[in-house]
Amino acid sequence: MRSDLTERDRIGLIGHERLMAVNAIAGPSALADFDDMIKVEANLRRARNQMKTGYRHSTAGAWKDSTPTEMYQSLVVTEDESVRRALFGGLRRAEVELLDLGLVEALKRRNRLARRLGAADFYEYQLRATENMSVEALFKILDDLEVKTRSAYRASLQRLASSQGEGALKPWNYPFATKGSTVTLADSYFPLSRSLRRWGETFTAMGVDFAGATLRADVVDRPKKYQNGFMHGPVPSYVDDEGFHPAEIGMAAIAVIGQVGAGQAATTTFVHEGGHGAHFSNVRMPSPAYAQEYAPTSVAFAETQAMFMDSLLGDPTWLVRYARSEDGARMPPDLVRRIVFDAWRDQARELRFLMIVPFMEREIYALSEEEMTSERISGIARSVENRLLFADSPRPRLAIPHLQKHGSSAYYHGYVLAKLAVAMTRRHFLQTLGSIVDNPAVGPELSRVYWAPGNSKSFLAFVRELTGQEFSVDATVAEVNRTEADVEREVDRALAAEAPRRSSSLTTSPV
Repeated sequence: MRSDLTERDRIGLIGHERLMAVNAIAGPSALADFDDMIKVEANLRRARNQMKTGYRHSTAGAWKDSTPTEMYQSLVVTEDESVRRALFGGLRRAEVELLDLGLVEALKRRNRLARRLGAADFYEYQLRATENMSVEALFKILDDLEVKTRSAYRASLQRLASSQGEGALKPWNYPFATKGSTVTLADSYFPLSRSLRRWGETFTAMGVDFAGATLRADVVDRPKKYQNGFMHGPVPSYVDDEGFHPAEIGMAAIAVIGQVGAGQAATTTFVHEGGHGAHFSNVRMPSPAYAQEYAPTSVAFAETQAMFMDSLLGDPTWLVRYARSEDGARMPPDLVRRIVFDAWRDQARELRFLMIVPFMEREIYALSEEEMTSERISGIARSVENRLLFADSPRPRLAIPHLQKHGSSAYYHGYVLAKLAVAMTRRHFLQTLGSIVDNPAVGPELSRVYWAPGNSKSFLAFVRELTGQEFSVDATVAEVNRTEADVEREVDRALAAEAPRRSSSLTTSPV
């Protein structure tokens, strides 16, 4: 590197060098394998877009067209068990069809490319590029988390079976048994029409801004739309001699208009994807390479920003202040308490549910090309689901959108690592600032420590710098293993702190 470069130029060139190094496909054979993989994935995408998704109710017998998102959201809130079972069948059918339409071939091509480039398989290749972490190091963390959440999860299943019967544990019944009535009761306090504004108010009160970025949002679910919320930053932010260049950010939600829970789902998606947007809008490095969302940007670190933000929606303080009906009525304290308790009871399962995909993908990508068949892959999926959930997953995991593209496959572990980092980040802010919701000091500290440096540091280094602690599962395990009394005290504190605010609002506000 030239000795007459400025420090800014030197750092900028390092960013470009790292970006190219982790994404380079060198040599004609590897390039041919890459092109082949892209063609297979394009065929899969076309086939998926033409795929007829829906379910057939066993009683009525009539076919009903439905997107996977709509089917799963209906599974959560539908009271008729026979319909829920039909919905589950529709989701399972979509999984089988995806395998037959080209997912198996896509998995083979990814492995072929990864092995050509010197990796053991695509999982190792992707993990090295996005996290600079070995497979052994990653699964040491995940194995530790699995062991330390097992007893809490078993206890939650026993409580559910005792209160609602063994049938509640069946995959088509579990979401309704644990969330259905709560989602229905909370629905009026999460109007879809207010979801965008509620996101903006939440971020503004925490001192979070988007540094002049242009934001675009696509909210509503529809056929052939990508079946997951997401953020994309086609124009990264960066700094040069002319000053700061703001980003352009696109975000998508998949709200089903008129469906119970649509407003809550949209609010969660906006807050989550808005966390990504705030992160990538506030990168202030001398090259766009530091602010783009692909490798070497850490998936785990990017998801930490989004999951930290959507953790607010389960915070009793946030629920008390922000969960309001269309006419401004606040959520009743008893419902706040119920939502917080439901989330606590399901916390161990949520972690284990997220872990299904990395454990599943690690086994699938370890297969030889000859071993990769629809039957073998399906068998691995069911085996991992049952090992972690002690039952089939209510949402079959092979059908998730992430597996359908090489760029988002073999990175779901990022969500699990992010959950662990969020627990550490929340603990840090609560210990140093005393509060998170509506605390204007939170945004600036996130911007300074987590966002401005872009991808110039590793995931583990970022978490250590903010929290002063080595990365571990301890903060998360402590949350999972809280007692009912602990949760009760947390809710009581939030409600007591809001009592004066509620009284003031009633006497001074015209609403």
